[in-house]
Amino acid sequence: MHFATLQRGSFDPSYKWQLIGHLDCTGRNWVDFVSYCADFPENKQLIIHRLQRKDCDEEISQLCIRRKDFLNLIGETIAIIQRG
Repeated sequence: MHFATLQRGSFDPSYKWQLIGHLDCTGRNWVDFVSYCADFPENKQLIIHRLQRKDCDEEISQLCIRRKDFLNLIGETIAIIQRG
């Protein structure tokens, strides 16, 4: 995985929504994706890719909408159970 990150020059896409979630939850302007492998040459052991909030505004908005929908579903489900 470290080699793929090195080749790609960016974070592993499978972590995209996790990183966006960090931006959303913390309100920070950036989050760092860090990959480390001691088996690589010293100058390639540590890879840091910074994801900027300004580059993810659309995804953060999507996440907020999905979270609101999910919380509404939970509320509806609880109401059905309590009436039951």
